[in-house]
Amino acid sequence: MIYLTSYSNEIIKQYISKKSKNPFATRVKGLLNAYGEYNGLCDVWYQLINDDITAYIVRYGGEFIADIYSGADFEEIINMCRIAGGNVLLCKKINMGGMVGDVMRLEKLNNSENKLEISLEFSENVNLYDYYDILKANQSESFSVPNFDDFYVDLNHRLRKNTAYILGLYKNNKLVSCCVATAVDKNSAVIAGVVTLPQYKKLGFGTAVVTELCKRLQHKNISDIFLQRDKNENLNFYKKIGFENVSEFEQILI
Repeated sequence: MIYLTSYSNEIIKQYISKKSKNPFATRVKGLLNAYGEYNGLCDVWYQLINDDITAYIVRYGGEFIADIYSGADFEEIINMCRIAGGNVLLCKKINMGGMVGDVMRLEKLNNSENKLEISLEFSENVNLYDYYDILKANQSESFSVPNFDDFYVDLNHRLRKNTAYILGLYKNNKLVSCCVATAVDKNSAVIAGVVTLPQYKKLGFGTAVVTELCKRLQHKNISDIFLQRDKNENLNFYKKIGFENVSEFEQILI
């Protein structure tokens, strides 16, 4: 059975208090910590089979994210998501016909000295309008940019709730590359949204900003840093930084 519950439920509180061991748990907890107190904005369910909790599922907007464990009933989860509404379910690979990609984990950060120009500097005080402009400059058939208002309100809220972390790389006071950990928990984070202005690509800026963001997360005692990657994109880029494939994710259209 799957039960609709709330952020204040003791089962959910206990779940949030435990260390995250995968990017889906980090994403679920990040959403709950950012939006769980807003009834109706962020919904949470758990699946119970033979007295064992086999999945935690969160919906925010049109997206479901599920932290799924051994013994879960995948069909029941998919059917619940269809009934509850939404567009897509993100979870570990469960072979339900969705798009499959790789989960990477930072194994050992490459701390080799970067030889960036002296005029470059990192900053956590990133103007989200500037970041959005870089996202738009990178828009393509395989990379769509969300509506600005939705993007701004969501990311700004997560940053204020300390469930996200952003770092920008500036050249002569101009933002040229940016990286965001869109979900941050006590011991883990998920990196997404790594972008560089097209005219500054292949200069090491993307590598530098991701590496520096990982260093700063580690200084915050975040030991597990994940990212999700399309099968055919950026493997060597992330391996050079120190990430390795550890599992697969599935994105299922509901």
